[in-house]
Amino acid sequence: MTLAEAKIYLPFSDDEEIKDVYEEKLFEFKQFFLSQTPIAKVFQAKIRKLEKLDLAYETLTEIEFQQSEQPDVEFKFSDEVLKAFHYFEQQKNEIRLKISGAKNGSVLQAEIRNLLNLVTAYQQKWAIGAELELEVDALSREPDAMEILRAMREFSENGGIFFKDILEQKSNLTLLKEMKRVSLLLEKY
Repeated sequence: MTLAEAKIYLPFSDDEEIKDVYEEKLFEFKQFFLSQTPIAKVFQAKIRKLEKLDLAYETLTEIEFQQSEQPDVEFKFSDEVLKAFHYFEQQKNEIRLKISGAKNGSVLQAEIRNLLNLVTAYQQKWAIGAELELEVDALSREPDAMEILRAMREFSENGGIFFKDILEQKSNLTLLKEMKRVSLLLEKY
């Protein structure tokens, strides 16, 4: 990247301001990743922009960021709906804290990859309802976690344990719609 290109990605007025501008833009990326529904294609496009921001900073300051050494995490979910939900929420919260604390784009990218891996692994547990004849409002809008938890508890009180039981019972509309939404989301993205 040339100096002129770097200044487009990281506009600054004097050398001391570069770090402040970088940190401000990094904060904007964090806010995006924390506030949007994790969709791989959308997040990967944003990661490419984040890489350019880091490259611009390195070009302008001649300070090279250490690439994150942490390996991608592999997530394993239970086939039991409630256990999978609680594990998902716990892991998601831990990753969100790491995203908030990321000091540079390289660390942030590693955590975003982990978030996408987590979401994909969780969604695959749900993605058995593609054939359901239900209307889904918006694929990219996650339902409220408390609403899902209430529906899961009701499902559990009616004897449901596993994801396949949602399809067999066909009585919990909230969970059936979530199953359909996630199935379509995985097909589309």
